[in-house]
Amino acid sequence: GLVEVIYATMDGNIYFLDLENGDATRDSIKLGFPIKGTGSLYPDGKTPLYVVGAGDDMGDKAARTFIVDLIRGEVIDEYGFDDDFALRTDNGKFCAFDSSPLFDTATGTLIQPGDTLSCGGSVTLKETGVYDIISSEPYRFLDRSACQTREEVEEIYRKTFCADAFFTSANAVTENGELYNVDGNSNRVAAILYGPKSVICVCGVNKLVKNIEEAITRVKTKAAPPNTVRLGIETPCAKTGACISLQKEDPDMCEGCHGDGRICCNYVVCAQQRHVNRIKVIIIGEEYGY
Repeated sequence: GLVEVIYATMDGNIYFLDLENGDATRDSIKLGFPIKGTGSLYPDGKTPLYVVGAGDDMGDKAARTFIVDLIRGEVIDEYGFDDDFALRTDNGKFCAFDSSPLFDTATGTLIQPGDTLSCGGSVTLKETGVYDIISSEPYRFLDRSACQTREEVEEIYRKTFCADAFFTSANAVTENGELYNVDGNSNRVAAILYGPKSVICVCGVNKLVKNIEEAITRVKTKAAPPNTVRLGIETPCAKTGACISLQKEDPDMCEGCHGDGRICCNYVVCAQQRHVNRIKVIIIGEEYGY
């Protein structure tokens, strides 16, 4: 049978050729930009999409990435005009997409160098080295640690809702797959629930618990106390190593101290995803974080 070669070239066209004899199998598609990198096909073998990026500008038109419908033989989307995070740039006046786009076969997500990433405060991300990766090139990292004012930090929080991916850990993961998180400022749980296109949750085995009841206890004994110490916050649990609510026989989930430094303010259980595959959980076979 026919083996078709899809070949995007420097002359700005995509050609379709018979591998056996080199004959054209259908009309070429004109992109109008020189193509240097190799295009990528959607990996399921069924979806007729082809993604390829331009390696140079064309006149007054900036380089960009094209998504091509191979059945209709036309460009259905294009993006990346003058991205200010492009590695090849001349004061923001030039960008290029020489590298090949990649598809995440598990989710169908298109991954491009230059994706905007953000994260919640997490010891796990730093201990595993994930933070160092996502805060470096070729990604555009929303870095709140570089902010000079509270207003700048708040702006990063708002921009995070539009990020391509948000990285975090969880305070606990149950055997049923629920994610349990308790937050003070709550920018972390807010981004988990809504906003970023993708949420990637990285957890050590120490975060695994049987059920929500054990998750609640874990936060009150193993997560919140060491985090208050790490953050230099004076709370009762920072001094005793456990939430004061545990002095009662059967404390409620939300019970605790009521000082200004309390970091347990909002409680979130993620039980089922409405948008399938938006949240991905990676469990590592070692202990990380609190």
